[in-house]
Amino acid sequence: MNWLKRGVFFCFCLVVISSCDNDFDLIEGNVDVPVIYGLLSAQDTAHYIRVEKAFVDENISGTALAQDPANLYYEDVEVQLTHIPSGQVFSLEKVDGNLEGYVREPGAFAQAPNTLYKIRNSEINFVEEEEYQLSVNIPGEETITSSTFIIEPTFPSSPGAEAAEIAFFEDKSISFTWTPGNLSFLTSCKMNISYIEQVGSETEIKELEWNLFNNVDTRTYRIDKNAFFTFLGNNIEADPQINRIFLNIDIYYYGGGEEIKDYLTVSNANLGITSSGDVPVYSNLSRGRGIFSSRSATVIENVQLTRDTEELLKTNPLTADLNFQ
Repeated sequence: MNWLKRGVFFCFCLVVISSCDNDFDLIEGNVDVPVIYGLLSAQDTAHYIRVEKAFVDENISGTALAQDPANLYYEDVEVQLTHIPSGQVFSLEKVDGNLEGYVREPGAFAQAPNTLYKIRNSEINFVEEEEYQLSVNIPGEETITSSTFIIEPTFPSSPGAEAAEIAFFEDKSISFTWTPGNLSFLTSCKMNISYIEQVGSETEIKELEWNLFNNVDTRTYRIDKNAFFTFLGNNIEADPQINRIFLNIDIYYYGGGEEIKDYLTVSNANLGITSSGDVPVYSNLSRGRGIFSSRSATVIENVQLTRDTEELLKTNPLTADLNFQ
């Protein structure tokens, strides 16, 4: 799943549910291997668990097998979440992710149906800092279980903590600081930068996504001087016919649970220059392969640039030819 690509656990929101990650070795001889993914968040309006299976056939190629949904999904699977402190059990409904707005990405695996198991937050109302257990019941097989704690959101200390202004410089670096939520082990941050493009009387709102840092286990991160102007210069095409007007920035902070940190630690443990190149497999399920954990998301909307930074958009050599007004 894309959330679980090495070095990146967010990309926010249902990417992990919309595709499959080849980092996991799905074949163990001729044994049927369940593959399960789920990341819970108290901030989401709905929650999804993906349940699939490994497949192998000595006479049919893996590419051909992957295009047949019958080889991907179990029949009559029961997926439940249990609130450990109270013992209350919640059943998830089987849905097609393609119809939920989470279309599976094109690739080796069949795109339709895109089977997921869903529960609305209004039904379960996750309690932060409390433990939940996942149970997956496949007919005729031992129940698969895993558990995780719901992490608290991460909140920034600076910049943009009060959704006011942010300054970028061409001669000095800038530090981002934050307070991780309880039980949050990793922090990632991205910016969505919005601006207007104007050609004659035609205008269009554009947006750029800037991933500042991924999976940091500290409380501060420093970006280089000129980093903001370098990013814009590398991602916006200079055109003398286009005038641009800066609108705002939305800043997103993402937290990741302990299991995500463990996954990345295991995945990176044997990737040094002296390693064999064999990547250990991480899974926190009672059997099978996959990951069950928690994440959080905090957004600071409508952050403005300081007046000095807006002026630098016009004069900095990296952005001067982008025609910001």
